[in-house]
Amino acid sequence: MISAKADQKSGCFSLRLARMFDFIMTKKMIRLVLIVLSTRCFAEPNSGFIHRVTYKLDEKGVRTAVPQDYKTWFTKSNTRKETCQHGEVTAIYVTGEHWWNAYPRIKRLERYSPPPWGFRSFREEVSFFAKRLANREPVAEEMLTGFPCRKFSWHDPGQTSGCIRIPAHDVTCWAYADDDFPIALRYESTFGLSSEISQMKLDCEVPAELFEAPGDLRLIRPLRIPTRDFTIEITERRSSSEYGWREQTRHQFVGKGKTVHYALDKTTVSSRAEESVRSSEKELSVEEALAQLAGLLRSPYWAGVVKAAQASSNGKIVDIYVPDSMRRALEEKYWVLDHPDLGTITIKRTEKTQNHVIEVNRIRINDEAERNKQIGQTDSPGAK
Repeated sequence: MISAKADQKSGCFSLRLARMFDFIMTKKMIRLVLIVLSTRCFAEPNSGFIHRVTYKLDEKGVRTAVPQDYKTWFTKSNTRKETCQHGEVTAIYVTGEHWWNAYPRIKRLERYSPPPWGFRSFREEVSFFAKRLANREPVAEEMLTGFPCRKFSWHDPGQTSGCIRIPAHDVTCWAYADDDFPIALRYESTFGLSSEISQMKLDCEVPAELFEAPGDLRLIRPLRIPTRDFTIEITERRSSSEYGWREQTRHQFVGKGKTVHYALDKTTVSSRAEESVRSSEKELSVEEALAQLAGLLRSPYWAGVVKAAQASSNGKIVDIYVPDSMRRALEEKYWVLDHPDLGTITIKRTEKTQNHVIEVNRIRINDEAERNKQIGQTDSPGAK
């Protein structure tokens, strides 16, 4: 009798255990089937919207900086990307049928031609990322924010490019389980950089107006060499408070036709007050002169600056830009002029941390009286 009851209890327990096992396995199978079916039924999307958030983490996994938002709208032939800080759009980049960048904070617009290698759509960018995963086996298949994904983990040995060094680090990536569109839904790195997609809509309606340039922004015109005779004089000053040396360099560009005569005079004073002077001259092609001027009159990183003030230079308005709160440690300042012959140029730049000042002293175009004046003096960017 006792044995029969024990057998009955044992049988009931085994039955309950079997049912529980079946229930667990059924949930796992349903989840696995959903992932497999989702993977097989996907097709490369024709359009979409992606909202990605990136942030930095310390060694304990705590966020150390304000997250940055990146929003992307794409179709087969166009891509629009927005970068945001503190909820404010700092830059808009559009490629495809139209090519332009907009910087809403400073109300500037930049147009440019497609690169020689052509347009790479957002879908092709995702495919390019997929090549990094092609020879890797996923360590798991999961659901993330409602989307099936494959989880990958690997060790990156790091790399060095010039003065930039990325140390070795471990990477974990959750990629959308679609062979045609394996976008990274989440990316984590022990290097301290992480990102995740907070919203993704595929094959949704994307208004065509998003890819049209706004008409209320001032155009950033590229630097160019005047076709008429010209003279440009630039002074560059550097010094070291730590080591006590200082130097001043005078650059002069004189353009006549298809060549530009370049003269350099450099004076260096050592910490022992010993002075040395070096001078040189050479003929440059228009392309060589343009490259050298671009280095001296370089524009700021438009997406990373805010407008601080305005000044007057020779009767023309000069905008003064400084780095935004994310880059304030650079302590740079730019005086930018929309010149009718040269384009949008920086006529003065200061870098406080390096005690470096570059300033245009004179621009003369074709000996015209109204332009035969100095830029950068009493009525000019020297204003604080």
